[in-house]
Amino acid sequence: MRIHKHLYIAVILAVSCFFLIMPEASATGRAGQCGPANGAEYSAAPTKKTDMCRYGSPTTATLSGSTYNWVCQGSGTSGNANCSSVKCNPPENGQCGSANGTTVASRPTSNLCSRGSASAVSGSGPWNWSCDGQYGGSPASCSANRIPPVNGQCGSANGTTVASRPTSNLCSRGSASAVSGSGPWNWSCAGQYGGSPTSCSANKTPDPVNGQCGSANGTTVASAPSSNLCSRGSASAVSGSGPWNWSCAGQNGGSSVSCSANKAPDPVNGVCGSSAGSCSKGTKANDNVASSCGTTRTWQCRGSNGGNTASCSKPNAACPTPINGSCGSSHNTTVSSKPTSNLCNKGNASTVSGSGPWSWSCSGQNGGTTASCNAEKAGPPPGSCTIMHPIGWDGPDRDYGNVHCAEYFLAPGGTPGKTIMSNGETAFTTARYCSTPRGCYGEMNYKCENGRMVVINSFCRGGMSAPF
Repeated sequence: MRIHKHLYIAVILAVSCFFLIMPEASATGRAGQCGPANGAEYSAAPTKKTDMCRYGSPTTATLSGSTYNWVCQGSGTSGNANCSSVKCNPPENGQCGSANGTTVASRPTSNLCSRGSASAVSGSGPWNWSCDGQYGGSPASCSANRIPPVNGQCGSANGTTVASRPTSNLCSRGSASAVSGSGPWNWSCAGQYGGSPTSCSANKTPDPVNGQCGSANGTTVASAPSSNLCSRGSASAVSGSGPWNWSCAGQNGGSSVSCSANKAPDPVNGVCGSSAGSCSKGTKANDNVASSCGTTRTWQCRGSNGGNTASCSKPNAACPTPINGSCGSSHNTTVSSKPTSNLCNKGNASTVSGSGPWSWSCSGQNGGTTASCNAEKAGPPPGSCTIMHPIGWDGPDRDYGNVHCAEYFLAPGGTPGKTIMSNGETAFTTARYCSTPRGCYGEMNYKCENGRMVVINSFCRGGMSAPF
């Protein structure tokens, strides 16, 4: 038996669907052949035999994915044909989502369509868009309304006068900003949905002010005070005939204070006394205290309690004949020590100053002139020594090794100085300072020998007492 294989290729265009028919060749009988339903679109499985098969018996169409499949069975052994059609959805109209018909503050961006694809949202309130239909369905028109703008509005705290920063009833409409300031206080109420804000404020209650007496309080005056009664607060009427009384009332809840002034005693006039610089009544003032001969003593006797002031004067005795100061025999001499006698022939000697040369003055009397005097210092005698103080020396110590001692010496005037020793003169000194933390004790005997200081004997040891 000759076997023929036939290849049938059919391409049917239906909404971009393509299908391939490959019937099998049959050695006997007639091969199955797909009908016009093959490659077509159906919303439900095809059931009409003549549409399903041109030849052969169709099996029941079954859905696999988006395709209905069936077989056209041929007769004998000539073969079957595999056939299929595309499952198509029924038309679906577009449907608005939950945003449709709402009233919102801004352009809606979600829940635009519950079926179909949303177009761009147009408008600035109300807003419009559409939802496309599918599979030939019709579109739906949708819209949303805009919430009208609400301007901010101050609450009942606005314009009040309060003791502390307001925290409630700031806005009757809109959100309140932070409250700023320390009194007055300021804030704003923001608008909503594009509404404008508004500015609000509240004043601070003035702090309590206690009454305070003025400078008239505590004074002693001749008549009832009428000014400077209060430095803070309101003054009451002044009562009494001396002392006088009044009060200063506080403000804003502050306390009041009581004030008073005393009455001054009767005036007393000043009267000059019989002796120079004295007053028989009143207080002495502006006394020139003049006592020199040929001058006049002047002063005042001031009255009290508003009394008059008396001007007083009394001449001093006439002046004696002036005596000029003159230097004594110590003037222009050369001496080894400060001169203490024969300083002046006439006049009073001043203190002798200097450490050689020395100087002093002889003041005149009764307006006489003053004389300046001086004496030179003699040089040291031959073989004498100039000893510079303080003197220091060293000595052994069993605890500290070598210990350094130093004498305590202050020349007149409180400063270290020097002494002059004659040739052959001896001297003795003790230590007052040392190099150990527990103190020291030391002694030294020395002499002047031909212009040199020579140590006769010395010791220096730690501790504050003399060695045994």
